[in-house]
Amino acid sequence: MWFAFNRLLNNASSGIYVDGGVRNAIVSNTVDGNSKEGLCLDNGSTANVVASNIVQHNGSRSGEPGWVFGSRQRPVRGREGTRHLRR
Repeated sequence: MWFAFNRLLNNASSGIYVDGGVRNAIVSNTVDGNSKEGLCLDNGSTANVVASNIVQHNGSRSGEPGWVFGSRQRPVRGREGTRHLRR
């Protein structure tokens, strides 16, 4: 799946949540102000590419597995938002 050039703002849950996804591309999205995770790859998600996203000012979850980016404590933007993720 190719998920690109979207704006996910101020949602009552996660911005982008991938559950067990394989070989997805998440590119050039803006994810800001969501009440849960900004961007989360969970439950065996593998070989996904996350690149050039702005993920900031989102909530978080504690004690749960998964890749979580863009919490209020750790915003992600620009080159830092580029990852080849394998779990």
